[in-house]
Amino acid sequence: NTANSYSMLAKFHEEGQNLEEAKKVISKAVMIYVKMTGPSSYETGRELIKLGSINYKLKDISTSIDCMKKGIAVIGKPDTKEKGVLLGKAYQVLACNAESDGKLEEAFMWYKDSLLLYKSFFGENNSLTASAYNNLAINLSSQGKISEAIAFQEKAVLNSFGSSNYPNFLNTLGFLYSKNKELEKALKFLETAFQKCEKPSSLASSILGNIASVYFEKKEFEKVKTLQTKALDFILQIKKK
Repeated sequence: NTANSYSMLAKFHEEGQNLEEAKKVISKAVMIYVKMTGPSSYETGRELIKLGSINYKLKDISTSIDCMKKGIAVIGKPDTKEKGVLLGKAYQVLACNAESDGKLEEAFMWYKDSLLLYKSFFGENNSLTASAYNNLAINLSSQGKISEAIAFQEKAVLNSFGSSNYPNFLNTLGFLYSKNKELEKALKFLETAFQKCEKPSSLASSILGNIASVYFEKKEFEKVKTLQTKALDFILQIKKK
């Protein structure tokens, strides 16, 4: 139908970073669904949440929050996996909006709600659950609660083994250990992350930078120089592609 076509077109524009056009198109989808299925239908709530996500990317925080909260209210109880995933993503965007506004503790609560939803539908060993743990860890790190952040990030790593996110989550865990001055643990996870990641890549460059920072703390400056040179070489290789 027309509304679904608009929704698919909005996704195309969003993936192409044409966000203003995506916003216009998804707004049309919302209006059509309101007329076709009613203001309280699942479809209307779903499109409102999509609109909220696009507005967040456009840095229109107040409009994003308004769309998200309306969408969440329309979706109602997460009594299916589809609703659980949708509401979990909505909670994550609300958390990002709160972080953009400097409200880290509020963001933590939204991230926690997202985690609880994903765990209830998918259990621990799931990519969505792992990403939720990662979000909580990064949030806690921003609050300066490094030990608590490490506990959540260890769960993110454990539950993402074998996934595409695994090297990135290892990198974050290593970085957190380095912030906590646990340098040998930091090296262990960072070196594993480097072994597992695609090379050359921006992630590989980031990992090398974090390893270099650890060796700087250890005052092994020749290793720092070698690692920074390699990280820069990766960046140059990426730019040439």
